[in-house]
Amino acid sequence: MTSRTAENPFDIELQENLSPRSSNSSILENINEYARRHRNDSLSQDCDNEEENENLNYTDNLTKLSKSGVSRKGCMLIFGICFVIWLLLFALYARDNRFSNLNEYVPDSNSHGTASATISSVEQKQTGLPEGKDSNSGFQIGSKLSLSGWRSGLYNVYPKLISRGEDDIYYEHSFHRIDEKKITDPKHDRTVFNHEKIEVNGITYTVSFVTISPYDSTKFLVACNYEKHWRHSTFAKYFIYDQQSDQENSFTQVYDDKALSFVEWSPSGDHVVFVFENNIYLKQLSTLKITQVTFDGDESIYNGKPDWVYEEEVLSSDRAIWWNEDGSYFTFLRLDDSKVPTFNLQHFFEETGSVSKYPVIDRLKYPKPGFDNPLASLFSYSVAEEKLEKLNIGAAASLEEDFVLYSLKWIHKSLFLSKFTDRTSKKMEVTLVDVEANSASVVRKHDAAVFKGWFTGDFSVYPVIRDTVGYIDVIYYEDYDHLAYYPDCTSDKYVVLTEGTWNVVAPGVLGIIEDKVYFIGTRESSMEHHLYYTSLSGPKVNAVMDTNEPGYFDVSIKEKYALLSYRGPKLPYQKFIDLSELATTNLDDILSSNRRIVEVSLATHSVPVSNYTNVTLEDGVTLNMIEVLPANFNPNRKYPLLVNIYGGPGSQKLDVQFNIGFEHIISSSLDAIVLYIDPRGTGGKSWSFKSYATEKIGYWEPRDITEAVSKWISDHPFVNPEKTAIWGWSYGGFTTLKTLEYDSGEVFKYGMAVAPVTNWLLYDSIYTERYMNLPKDNVEGYSEYSIIKNVSNFKKVNRFLVCHGTTDDNVHFQNTLALLDKFNINGVVNYDLQVYPDSEHSITHHNANRVIYERLFKWLERAFNDKFL
Repeated sequence: MTSRTAENPFDIELQENLSPRSSNSSILENINEYARRHRNDSLSQDCDNEEENENLNYTDNLTKLSKSGVSRKGCMLIFGICFVIWLLLFALYARDNRFSNLNEYVPDSNSHGTASATISSVEQKQTGLPEGKDSNSGFQIGSKLSLSGWRSGLYNVYPKLISRGEDDIYYEHSFHRIDEKKITDPKHDRTVFNHEKIEVNGITYTVSFVTISPYDSTKFLVACNYEKHWRHSTFAKYFIYDQQSDQENSFTQVYDDKALSFVEWSPSGDHVVFVFENNIYLKQLSTLKITQVTFDGDESIYNGKPDWVYEEEVLSSDRAIWWNEDGSYFTFLRLDDSKVPTFNLQHFFEETGSVSKYPVIDRLKYPKPGFDNPLASLFSYSVAEEKLEKLNIGAAASLEEDFVLYSLKWIHKSLFLSKFTDRTSKKMEVTLVDVEANSASVVRKHDAAVFKGWFTGDFSVYPVIRDTVGYIDVIYYEDYDHLAYYPDCTSDKYVVLTEGTWNVVAPGVLGIIEDKVYFIGTRESSMEHHLYYTSLSGPKVNAVMDTNEPGYFDVSIKEKYALLSYRGPKLPYQKFIDLSELATTNLDDILSSNRRIVEVSLATHSVPVSNYTNVTLEDGVTLNMIEVLPANFNPNRKYPLLVNIYGGPGSQKLDVQFNIGFEHIISSSLDAIVLYIDPRGTGGKSWSFKSYATEKIGYWEPRDITEAVSKWISDHPFVNPEKTAIWGWSYGGFTTLKTLEYDSGEVFKYGMAVAPVTNWLLYDSIYTERYMNLPKDNVEGYSEYSIIKNVSNFKKVNRFLVCHGTTDDNVHFQNTLALLDKFNINGVVNYDLQVYPDSEHSITHHNANRVIYERLFKWLERAFNDKFL
């Protein structure tokens, strides 16, 4: 249940359209593996925000056409004809002025939870937007949004994969193809790699993704026959392609015909490092010599590759190898899972699709709260000396042996900083390690008890080399996350670079150009992300662009150019800007992939209108809220209401990103109102707000949601109080069930919970203990709040639906079975159950993802049409 993503080892800028409330946030997963290594994060939602589950792939349609024998020229001809038709429709709508806003609903300015609710200047920064800001009110009445259109990618702009070369060169990645372009020359456009399939030693392989050598743009690392493992990890066959090779076959296998966990370039480009069967190997490209670095890897020992819990909750990556800048050393994490208990996952079907006579058992090392965690250690490897050495990291003594390594960052040739915490993520030590001397010293200590919170690996230190070796980090400062400059890496003395009632956004510093320190922050609103800069001398913050308009930006910086990805509230786009000449030069090359198609599509559909607002509860706590109204909204009608919830600690579902998700399909097709709410304990605001979740998972979420929705309904007479539903996935599934349990059918008459946690003693240790502490130290929290307990209250709900995949490695199917057992004991029968054989957390096995959304849609349709009464 993680929201973080690790630093991108390939320097790929995947500008995903990953709204925290997106219902198809994994839309690009099958484009290539870069999607799994992009740092945003996006998403920040700790329990994987769980809309990675919703894998409705735009790209699947192209793949199916290709496999069905339709030629590329044929596909392009069909696409061209369709596009011309769309353009004609678009022109007709524009001529008839059908882009004007037909939604004439004007909310009462004195009511809570409306677009025009009065918001003070402080609230604008902490909770919402100034009145009147909405996302997509320019789109009007037309065809209903549909699940099929959503799956086809007609409603959302999907960005391109961009990697940077030298100077102003950049590369666009698309499936098996890479095109080289220039930031300053729009005419420069050449294809440098384009192979759908390759043949090596008489065997044909399908190309899955490609990366370019950081040192030589004529060499490529080609991954083929990609297979997903866990959330971030995969297996693939890897090849080196030399564009200038005179050999008959320019594709050289990295390691025979073996499926490898990953392969990555060294910074100098003269080696690749890879992991096979949990051991690390190094291959020198000039001689093709392979050196095996570790020899003890097995099902319990992980070298350079995280185990399940580190991949999911700590590193958010499939690798645990860190190179220094010149490629002379790399450091790697070794995890010992020998004492970690095993959870057996059953697979009922063979790869061919036939039923296994005896289910295959997948033995998953999975620590639960209070049980043994993996034991971590760090090693360094000198490439020139071929020397492996265990590092003295100096953390185990004070943090106990089951400490957690959250991040590692090289700040100089032989120096790196690591952040370690105890197993509950409450005490942090920042350690400076010198690999040449094999010495370590703790340079900073922090205790989350100061702000009643927790630590994660969201923020990365940024090296600053002046007269001394220093760095910038994000620290807790006056109840928010702010930048601090440590001029001397051996000292804990710092200079505050930002301040105020707003947050710096992960990962922290994006780049330093001409003494300007660039970062993303929430100064305008907790729901907005803008690019700012400050200086090393103190907290004077300036916005790079106009912040009068609401906006949500992702930015990556290399040298003087910034790749700007605008994600909303209007239709997203991408472009490069020159930070050194910002006042006079804007490079407006638009890089979005399907923006024009989406513009035309939405112009002919009934797109609901989203209003950003907030609601103040009786105890004075203010929550962010987004209300979605049907495009043909009539305040004199009675509408059904759907509330979509996540609610995980530190997660943030609500922001101003443009997104047409599953709930928008419901609003458009079923004429329903949708509400999104971030209860207390979620992210984006102060630590005082987030810390409500500490040791109380499951307490505040149902109370806040029930009160907020009850208040909103009472203030808005156009809601039918007998047709109210709540739904969520993963942590959202847990929150849905807790709300139904707490509410007992008063506010919510229906509910849908997908892949829910039902007892936090059944989830993994690192995530759960980060918020709940050890079970022995928080008996009340585990026994009263973080478990679905009063199941008899569900009898008062009209009806509810529970869905789960049987091979869910994240939230085990055991959670739903435990709940069903309680239902049986207490005679609860007013529910429907949908089980998806062999499906994982995202529920995708054997067409299951398409089926589950059809199921959710039809179930809600029945509920809103009184079919369950």
